[in-house]
Amino acid sequence: MEGKSNQLRHPHRILMDYYEIPVQKLDKGLRLCANNIRRFKKDVEVLLKSASDWHAIAFAVYACEELGKYRALLEARKTASGGSGQVNKLIFGGRRSHEHKMQLAFGLLPPKARTLIPRYVVGRRDPIIIEKGEVSAAIRLDCLYLNWNPDTKDWDLGTPASPNHIRGFVDDIIDVLNKLERN
Repeated sequence: MEGKSNQLRHPHRILMDYYEIPVQKLDKGLRLCANNIRRFKKDVEVLLKSASDWHAIAFAVYACEELGKYRALLEARKTASGGSGQVNKLIFGGRRSHEHKMQLAFGLLPPKARTLIPRYVVGRRDPIIIEKGEVSAAIRLDCLYLNWNPDTKDWDLGTPASPNHIRGFVDDIIDVLNKLERN
């Protein structure tokens, strides 16, 4: 039990298996990662213009995950010694890779950035009110794939979303990326 709690407080300690990456390769990885984040932002804008909000959410989450990867590479670059830095293998894949990268990114983003929609009301007679829809690694799958929900006995696809909140989320990601690049 204590181990799980510690993992949540210190996501970088989830897996103690590292790649030794030469500094020059870390520099290249940081550039490639930054470019990928910016491409995801452009993709989000294209999808929102075509009213494909759910797919835009998925790409916004991918941008967030890449920001987490960027943070891990940057930390490895800053602490590099002997011409190479240690990068946790978990940022490149594995059972909890997506959640790990999201936690790394969330440590850089303002809490408000994670809200896709602040309040959503369904129905007129007996409204269902969803107070908040938040960004998560799992939500990207909900927005891309149709699934059967045995609890509701209906199809699940997407989530309540606000295009302005999606844009704000990726704008916050880009703002953080720009700050990291300047330092």
